[in-house]
Amino acid sequence: HAKFTSQALPKLKKATRVQYLNLWKNWIQPVVGHIRLFELSPDHAETIVGNVMASGRSTATAKHVRKVLSAVFSHAKRLQCASGDNPAGLLGRIETQPVREIHSLTWDQCERLLPSLPSAPFYAREMALLSIATSMNASEMRGLKWKHLNLTSEWSPLDGDVIPPLHIAVRDHYYQNERGSLKTGKRKRFLPISDIVLRMFLDIQSHSRFRNPDDPVFASRNGTPVNENNMAKRSEEHSLNSSHITIS
Repeated sequence: HAKFTSQALPKLKKATRVQYLNLWKNWIQPVVGHIRLFELSPDHAETIVGNVMASGRSTATAKHVRKVLSAVFSHAKRLQCASGDNPAGLLGRIETQPVREIHSLTWDQCERLLPSLPSAPFYAREMALLSIATSMNASEMRGLKWKHLNLTSEWSPLDGDVIPPLHIAVRDHYYQNERGSLKTGKRKRFLPISDIVLRMFLDIQSHSRFRNPDDPVFASRNGTPVNENNMAKRSEEHSLNSSHITIS
């Protein structure tokens, strides 16, 4: 089923494919994994989406699940493994339901969080600080190269473009050992570098063995972007009694 589902989503970026495969595994397969594709009906689709909504997941998640089911059925029709109307397309409108509100961390919470995270060579603390300061996500930070940073007061060229002084050019990401373009065009952007982030970048640069333009800013010991699994494991092991850091 996973292989068939992956074949139904060939043009999606890797992060989206992984997300959709997980949606298939967690929500669709438990309902329809025991039946043949040509037996899929609107009742199955309604049960699947109903389970998602009943679990308290967001409306967006339910719509993504419906999209995966629709893509799989359409792929089955192309292979002549199914026929008739797409059951996902026969569903009615998915009602919007409230979800848990997301709150940003306060500065006091940030000051307590950062010392609990390991620093280089895992860079969890530095990446958390950068995320707080810029709202970059983990894959964008792991995809960051030195050529994407302008740490000077002059404009800096970059692949036919220019980076403003003291700015980050967010241009690609690195997800599950694969470098790729950003998920949407809106994610391509310039971000200002604050004083504390500038000091952090300069400190990393002064200690790193990988400082060429195409080297990752957050590099592992072998020069590749840091591994998110190793970072998470190290963060769990890191002592909560680390030295205090002040954000100013």
